[in-house]
Amino acid sequence: MAKNGSDFLSDIEDRFNEVLGAPDGTIALREILKLHAGTEIYIPSKTETFIAYRDEQIRSSFDGSNYAELARLWHLSSSQIRTIVHR
Repeated sequence: MAKNGSDFLSDIEDRFNEVLGAPDGTIALREILKLHAGTEIYIPSKTETFIAYRDEQIRSSFDGSNYAELARLWHLSSSQIRTIVHR
């Protein structure tokens, strides 16, 4: 039997709650639907989010000459640090 819209929404809310482990998932889902219903939205992966965070931390910690220190801290090469800093 096909589900109606409210059953479908309820199933999604239940899944959000299960994944997040709290009813906060329902609140988040309702806000997403209110703001973006009927449109495509892009949700970056955890990796993309981490890289953006890491790169911002590297840029804010850069003092003009601490390439090697940042490379050790973030487990990157000095060349990678230079690329991030000058991007």
